[in-house]
Amino acid sequence: MSEDKNTGTQQFENEQDVQVEASEKNLSGFSAWYEHYKKQVLGISGLIVALALGLYYYNMIYMPEQEAEAANAMYWAEDFFAKDSFKIALNGGITVLTPDGPKTMSGFLQIADAYSATKPGNLAYYYAGVCLMRLGKFQDAISNFERYSNDDVIVKSMAEGSIGDAYVELGKSNEGIDHYLKASKISNTFTSPLFLKKAATIYEVLGDYANALLILDRIQTEFHNSTEASDVAKAIARVKAKQIQK
Repeated sequence: MSEDKNTGTQQFENEQDVQVEASEKNLSGFSAWYEHYKKQVLGISGLIVALALGLYYYNMIYMPEQEAEAANAMYWAEDFFAKDSFKIALNGGITVLTPDGPKTMSGFLQIADAYSATKPGNLAYYYAGVCLMRLGKFQDAISNFERYSNDDVIVKSMAEGSIGDAYVELGKSNEGIDHYLKASKISNTFTSPLFLKKAATIYEVLGDYANALLILDRIQTEFHNSTEASDVAKAIARVKAKQIQK
């Protein structure tokens, strides 16, 4: 029995030696691999650290500073916009008094260009589009409305519908209708019936009374509490009369 015990002990010690030897070989192999690829490993590690620090700086320091600068710039442009001074609001160039002293204000075009990654800079595209519409520059207005991107359903639908207005002003009624209908699909009870009514009006002007009636019926049934629905019955009667006379 003692001999069996010694044999078992010896076998266990041998297995331990084998495991230690295997571990030493693995460690030796890893060391050799590391020495061979050390520059690449350190380079990748450094790159990961640099990216992490870069993301932290961008999200936690740079972007907040940009958001604040854009918001400050928007203050003066919005002020002139509210006063219907659309050319100044659009292009800036006026000296204004700020807490830091006199300063040449930026217009919506400059703000959108300099701060496009910020929320105020993005909104500046929409404001620029409105200014350009008021100044009769309809194609330029379309370009700015198209660059505006936001999840706010009201402003988003207004931008899309304003593209429709611009196309109608350019004499492209069918394109205008397309954008009115697209704007109406950005569903809300304020702008959807507004742009449906505009689409119906253009259909009526074009003599497409069938489509005009379809849209007017939608306003009457789907948006019966809206401002546009208040006189839709008269509009339906008028279009039906024209349809009969056609």
